[in-house]
Amino acid sequence: ISPHASWRGGAFGIYAETQGSLSDFGAPDTTVALPAATPLAREIETACKARKIETWLIQDPLDHGAVVPLIFLAEAGWKGKTTVLGLTPAHKKTMQSFGEAIAAAIRALGQSTALVASGDMSHRLTPSSPCGHDPHAREFDEAFIGALRSGQDHLLWGMDANLRERAGEDAMDPTLIAIFACDSTRGREVLSYDAPFGVGYGVAILFENKSPAV
Repeated sequence: ISPHASWRGGAFGIYAETQGSLSDFGAPDTTVALPAATPLAREIETACKARKIETWLIQDPLDHGAVVPLIFLAEAGWKGKTTVLGLTPAHKKTMQSFGEAIAAAIRALGQSTALVASGDMSHRLTPSSPCGHDPHAREFDEAFIGALRSGQDHLLWGMDANLRERAGEDAMDPTLIAIFACDSTRGREVLSYDAPFGVGYGVAILFENKSPAV
């Protein structure tokens, strides 16, 4: 789930292809290309229709919000079929329905699936941050990581909208959708938090199915 995909009002995006690069950031040789999980994309579309959620097909190359995590996964050996989803401005209830649609699609296929929520926390932690500095930005990162670590998801849902705006974050919506899709705190663990460039980077496991393979 990427927060930087092309947007269309009122409709969540589904990428047609799963390849892209960081050419917009001066690194055209940094690329990722994976086979598309077409059956999963179709199941997500079907599950969304059943819940009266609009979707649309994104024909663009993958955006950097998708390319960056997928590059790390590919370097770690992932070569499997992949579906990338984009967001649209939506209320909590709609995001919950979208997360539930993703979960329903995964269950319909009956395959082991990893769901990755991509996004950065505050973009305004230091005077050298790319989006400027806000002294309250660190409060968002601390609250966000704290809620993930404690499993108190209601703290995420109820976080102050003004604080989110001041932080310039884009991690909240993908994370909430992933949490709604998982519908569980089993295996929740915050692995790391860093902010080397004035932008908050967190890595966490939201849900891990530790049941033995059948």
